Amino acid sequence: MFRWSAPEQQQTSRIPRSTHLSSYLNDRTLKPSTRKVGHDDSTHDTVFQTKSGNALILRVHIRDSSPMMTLVGIQATHPWIDTRMRVTGYAPIQSESTWNNSELTLGRAVNAVVKHFQFYPPINIQITNQSLHEIQMRMNQTIQHQKTMGNLGPVNEHPQGTQPVHKFAAVAEVDSDLPRPFAEVLVFNEIDASMHESILSTMHMPSSIPNSFPEVDNMETSQIKHLLHNKPSFQTKLSQLPYVQTMKSIHHSKATEVRNLADDNLTRESDLRTLYDEVQDLQKGLQEKVTSYNKLQERQEELCGRQIGKARCGG
Repeated sequence: MFRWSAPEQQQTSRIPRSTHLSSYLNDRTLKPSTRKVGHDDSTHDTVFQTKSGNALILRVHIRDSSPMMTLVGIQATHPWIDTRMRVTGYAPIQSESTWNNSELTLGRAVNAVVKHFQFYPPINIQITNQSLHEIQMRMNQTIQHQKTMGNLGPVNEHPQGTQPVHKFAAVAEVDSDLPRPFAEVLVFNEIDASMHESILSTMHMPSSIPNSFPEVDNMETSQIKHLLHNKPSFQTKLSQLPYVQTMKSIHHSKATEVRNLADDNLTRESDLRTLYDEVQDLQKGLQEKVTSYNKLQERQEELCGRQIGKARCGG
């Protein structure tokens, strides 16, 4: 006689909250631009600059569950954020189970999110916070001064094996009379952009299929079967993958760029039509003048011919 027993509950790793906070607050890249918000240690802000030159503040809140990240002080559009500016597109923090199963530290997660927003910044940004607006203005002035003076330092270097997920940031001091928290900003400079473009140009598809897929490794068999036989659920899960989100972000950015160029061309349509009409009028006037000139030249040749004929006869 066989006795049925329930399968053992899947065990997931659990990183202590203190370890998460330490990995974030002592991260060599994030620490200079991260400040505590409120009276306890559950909420911190990290301010950074994007590839497009915008200053953004990522608010990170963590208690005992998965971290919540929000872009504060703005309204904007990006595949990774919802209408409340909460970061929802980064897969490891979408639920407590995915966070625990990811085995990521908070520092690595914040690095990844900051890096993504730096390289693929939000669009249609409207600053709703006066302090952030002042940070943006002063940061632009300082960075422009550093570029002019040639003082914008190289990319931060970290010892082998300790370099965080975010590799391309340099930290520059922002000359500001604003009270702390934000005297330093995680700066994205031209060196960062060239390095990123170089990395993208050398990317290639893997020659073999990977043996492990972190996004589904911790799923139950029933969950995987459900995805395989339910197209809407499969599409939803697919759209949440970081790689797909990145592709969507690039597509959205390029589509917006093309649309802006088209709008710019349309705004110049009336000027172009006016210029075209002026050219047509000038061409018409020139043709009339050339015709008049040809007639006058023929008349001149005719008169000169008669005068020459009379001179010969008189001789």
